[in-house]
Parts: sequence; C-alpha cells; structure tokens
Amino acid sequence: MARRQAVSWRRFPVTYGFLATNLVLFSWLLRHESLATSAAFYIWAKLYPVLTISQFWLMMNVIFEPRQARRLVGFVGAGGILGGITGKLLAGATAEVVGTEGLLIASAVVITRQEHGACVCLSQR
Repeated sequence: MARRQAVSWRRFPVTYGFLATNLVLFSWLLRHESLATSAAFYIWAKLYPVLTISQFWLMMNVIFEPRQARRLVGFVGAGGILGGITGKLLAGATAEVVGTEGLLIASAVVITRQEHGACVCLSQR
C-alpha cells in the first residue's frame, strides 16, 4: 500500500503542470480569435473542473488516513464551497481589470503554486 501511494503522488505535479501549460497556451491562442480555438477552449473548460476536483480528492486520499478523513471531510468540503464562492467573485472582478487572457495567466500561476504546495504536503507524508 505504501508503495502504491508513493508512486501515485508523483502524478500530481505532472497533472498540475499540464493544466497550467494549457492555460498559458489558451491565453495565447485566444488572442487570435478563431472558431476552432473557441470550441477547443469550451470543451477544455468543461473538463478542467473534473480534473481539478478529482485531483484534489485523490490527494486527500493519499494524505489522510480513514480515521482522519472521517473527522476532517466536513471542514475540507466547507472550505471548498467557500473557496468556490470567493474564487468566482474574485475572478469576476479581476477579469474586468486584466481581461480573459490575463486571468488565464494568473490562473496558471495559482496552479503552479498549488502544485508546489501539493508536493510539499505529499513529500512530508
């Protein structure tokens, strides 16, 4: 079991890096307004939350023992809801200032920092 967890946590930085790279790529592609880019971004934007939420819960599974998870899952879920509300409000306000492309770059920076935090948490495990 420990070997499986040790191997699986190494996938997290790869996934976060992939998502951040996609955000930067789409910020560049969306400057050249094309129907194909818009369609690809629309589909990607539907898959992005699935990847990030799945990644988060997989990481929680690696970090917490079942006993800890039963005790903390409510707090983690409540934090996720508050983060979703705050993130939506912040993204709406920021998009007016920096534009869509700038917001994608800012999101890539946040994901990269999240990747670093996940690596620190998982390496201490």
